[in-house]
Amino acid sequence: LKDTPAAFPAINLNDEEIAALIFYVRTISEYKEYELFSEITTAVEKVLESSNISLNTKSTLLSSSIIETETCARPRGTEWISGIANAIINHRLIEFNYKKFSGKPQRRVLQPLLLKEDKHLWYVLGFLKGKGSPTTFALDRLSNLSVLEEYFEPIDIDWQEYFQHSMGVTVPDEPSIEIILSFTNQQGEYLKALPLHATQKVLSDTADEFKISITVKPSFELFSKILSYGEAVVVISPPEIVQELRNRLKQSLEKYKKKSARK
Repeated sequence: LKDTPAAFPAINLNDEEIAALIFYVRTISEYKEYELFSEITTAVEKVLESSNISLNTKSTLLSSSIIETETCARPRGTEWISGIANAIINHRLIEFNYKKFSGKPQRRVLQPLLLKEDKHLWYVLGFLKGKGSPTTFALDRLSNLSVLEEYFEPIDIDWQEYFQHSMGVTVPDEPSIEIILSFTNQQGEYLKALPLHATQKVLSDTADEFKISITVKPSFELFSKILSYGEAVVVISPPEIVQELRNRLKQSLEKYKKKSARK
């Protein structure tokens, strides 16, 4: 046994590689309660343990709060991630009950192709029988999921292209449009640091206004995002988007009026 080579021989890492691994472990730790991600974190930590880092350095790096990522309560549905991921890898059908926010649960059989996170919620995208485009299902609305023995032919989709004009996980089956928005100069500073969308183009940047254009497909996520900026934004065009935002703001104001009237 003394002559048996170690299962994990010593790994020589330079400072940049050590920092990268620590950053990865700290970042992925947000998902440490998820079975699949927990195993990944454990694997990386094993690499660190068998590396050339001193014991004191290992202890410091793995215990110190040198990186803090955004965290939230664990959403419903994450227990399905591991099973769905395996089904995607092995090209096997999945079957589950799915309940929209309104209506009764329906049994679905899906060719799963992609797991996607959006705003801390998880979704599975794939093809239903007879459908020519991907369908999206929220994992928090799934129940009684099982991986079937039946296989399906691999389907190659450019997901980056598929989502290039979306504002979230929803991709409406309609053309993308150019939307022009005028922000306050202060809000503009944030949009320079973190663009509203990958298609963002700066049209004007002055002391009074930060005007941009984005090319997206109108969706619930789009309107929610614009409304989240409150008085710091005004939609300039196109007219149909301006009208939609006016209607939503009017409905919101009416609710405040009704609340005030009851007092």
